[in-house]
Amino acid sequence: RVRKGPEGMAASPYLDENCYEDQIWIWDGCFMVLFSKYAPKAYPGKETLMNYYVPIHDHVRTPLLIHLRDNPPLFAWVENENYRFTGDREQVNKVLYDKQYLQKHFIYFDTIPQGNVNTDVSPAYNPIHRGVVHDSEGNIIGYTWHGGASGMDNNATGDYWRGGIWLPTAYMGTKALEKYGYYDLADELAERVVRLQLRTYQSVEPHTIWECYSPSADQPSTEHGRRARPNFCGWSALGPISLFIENILGFRSADALTNTVTWSLKAGNGTHGLRHFHFGDITTDIIYNAETGRIEADSNKPFLLNVNGKKIKVKAGKHSYPLAEKYIK
Repeated sequence: RVRKGPEGMAASPYLDENCYEDQIWIWDGCFMVLFSKYAPKAYPGKETLMNYYVPIHDHVRTPLLIHLRDNPPLFAWVENENYRFTGDREQVNKVLYDKQYLQKHFIYFDTIPQGNVNTDVSPAYNPIHRGVVHDSEGNIIGYTWHGGASGMDNNATGDYWRGGIWLPTAYMGTKALEKYGYYDLADELAERVVRLQLRTYQSVEPHTIWECYSPSADQPSTEHGRRARPNFCGWSALGPISLFIENILGFRSADALTNTVTWSLKAGNGTHGLRHFHFGDITTDIIYNAETGRIEADSNKPFLLNVNGKKIKVKAGKHSYPLAEKYIK
């Protein structure tokens, strides 16, 4: 949700998890940026990140409690994704060159103690371990985790972290599959997750988006015998926004640095596409008309559209482009 205040925030309004009024979570904030980039004027994603950077690295007192400081540092990934989509050089200059928040957090992460081991999910005999990865010259280039951090035991009702379906991990897994070329599997799993969210939305009251979902039924996950939190947009909006656009509709990426949209168009979706799609300084409609087999675009500026390997130079204005059958999956 978009929230204002309290006074003393580095950025307000900002996005929070719709969970607690006095607390924010690093992971939640990062994942909310990944869907808020599609409507940055409505959802202050990049601004939300300042509410972590400023208290941690500028040592400015904040009225909110920040969780969890030893979460895997996702800031660099999120900032890169946001930059490539929006072309927001001002934000990159601030966090990378001016304030150097990304570098500071990378160093900071290596100096803080690990979070307390929760014996409910990570028994003392199987604690969480964080390792450091170095390059050949001894420089720190990353971190690893192992141990019983998640406490997963495939609980049939989810029981929160013990088997529930979580949108941030589903999203990360989908993007990892894409990175290594498993696009069809990524799309299949993404659609299964989003359809689960849809069926749960339709059949469970209140009709809403939930914090996490049951692995075995169309319903929210349990959390110690009760339902997980409702109205959780929140990272769970990654499903109906990001996974829907990127994997079900197939718009893999929109790169504001090269003015390129990559679309894995699927004929089985029929006539489909996006209207008022905004990336960088481009706003466009991109529609596949199943009856004519043509791409219909209405754009304020030219850009390159890569459809299943077919490169189309989209012109400014309203135009229609033929698409040979071999480029339609």
